[in-house]
Amino acid sequence: MKRFWVLSICLLLITGCLSKQLPIHSSSIGGLSAHEVPNQTQTTVRITGIVMDSGFVLVEHEVTQEADALIIKAQISDGVDGRPSFEIDVAVPEGVSSVRFGLDKREIWTR
Repeated sequence: MKRFWVLSICLLLITGCLSKQLPIHSSSIGGLSAHEVPNQTQTTVRITGIVMDSGFVLVEHEVTQEADALIIKAQISDGVDGRPSFEIDVAVPEGVSSVRFGLDKREIWTR
């Protein structure tokens, strides 16, 4: 019984190590594009693309503002089921003139 628990814990640890989330650069996204989505109340930008790293999917993203730009920082992982293509809608407040993507902060949209 003790051996079962030791093996179970080892498998969980190995699985956890293999499925880490990694930040991504815009160059790892194929077909990265952004366009405005019609909206009566605020400007909304839809970002689409495909993760080009084999077996990886986009699992989460964070939106921050630096001066007059929104920065979209995305995380990928190979430890989850999903499709490599993604679609993110981002509300763009007044005073923001550009949207940038990835660790390299590539500009993908301007007002």
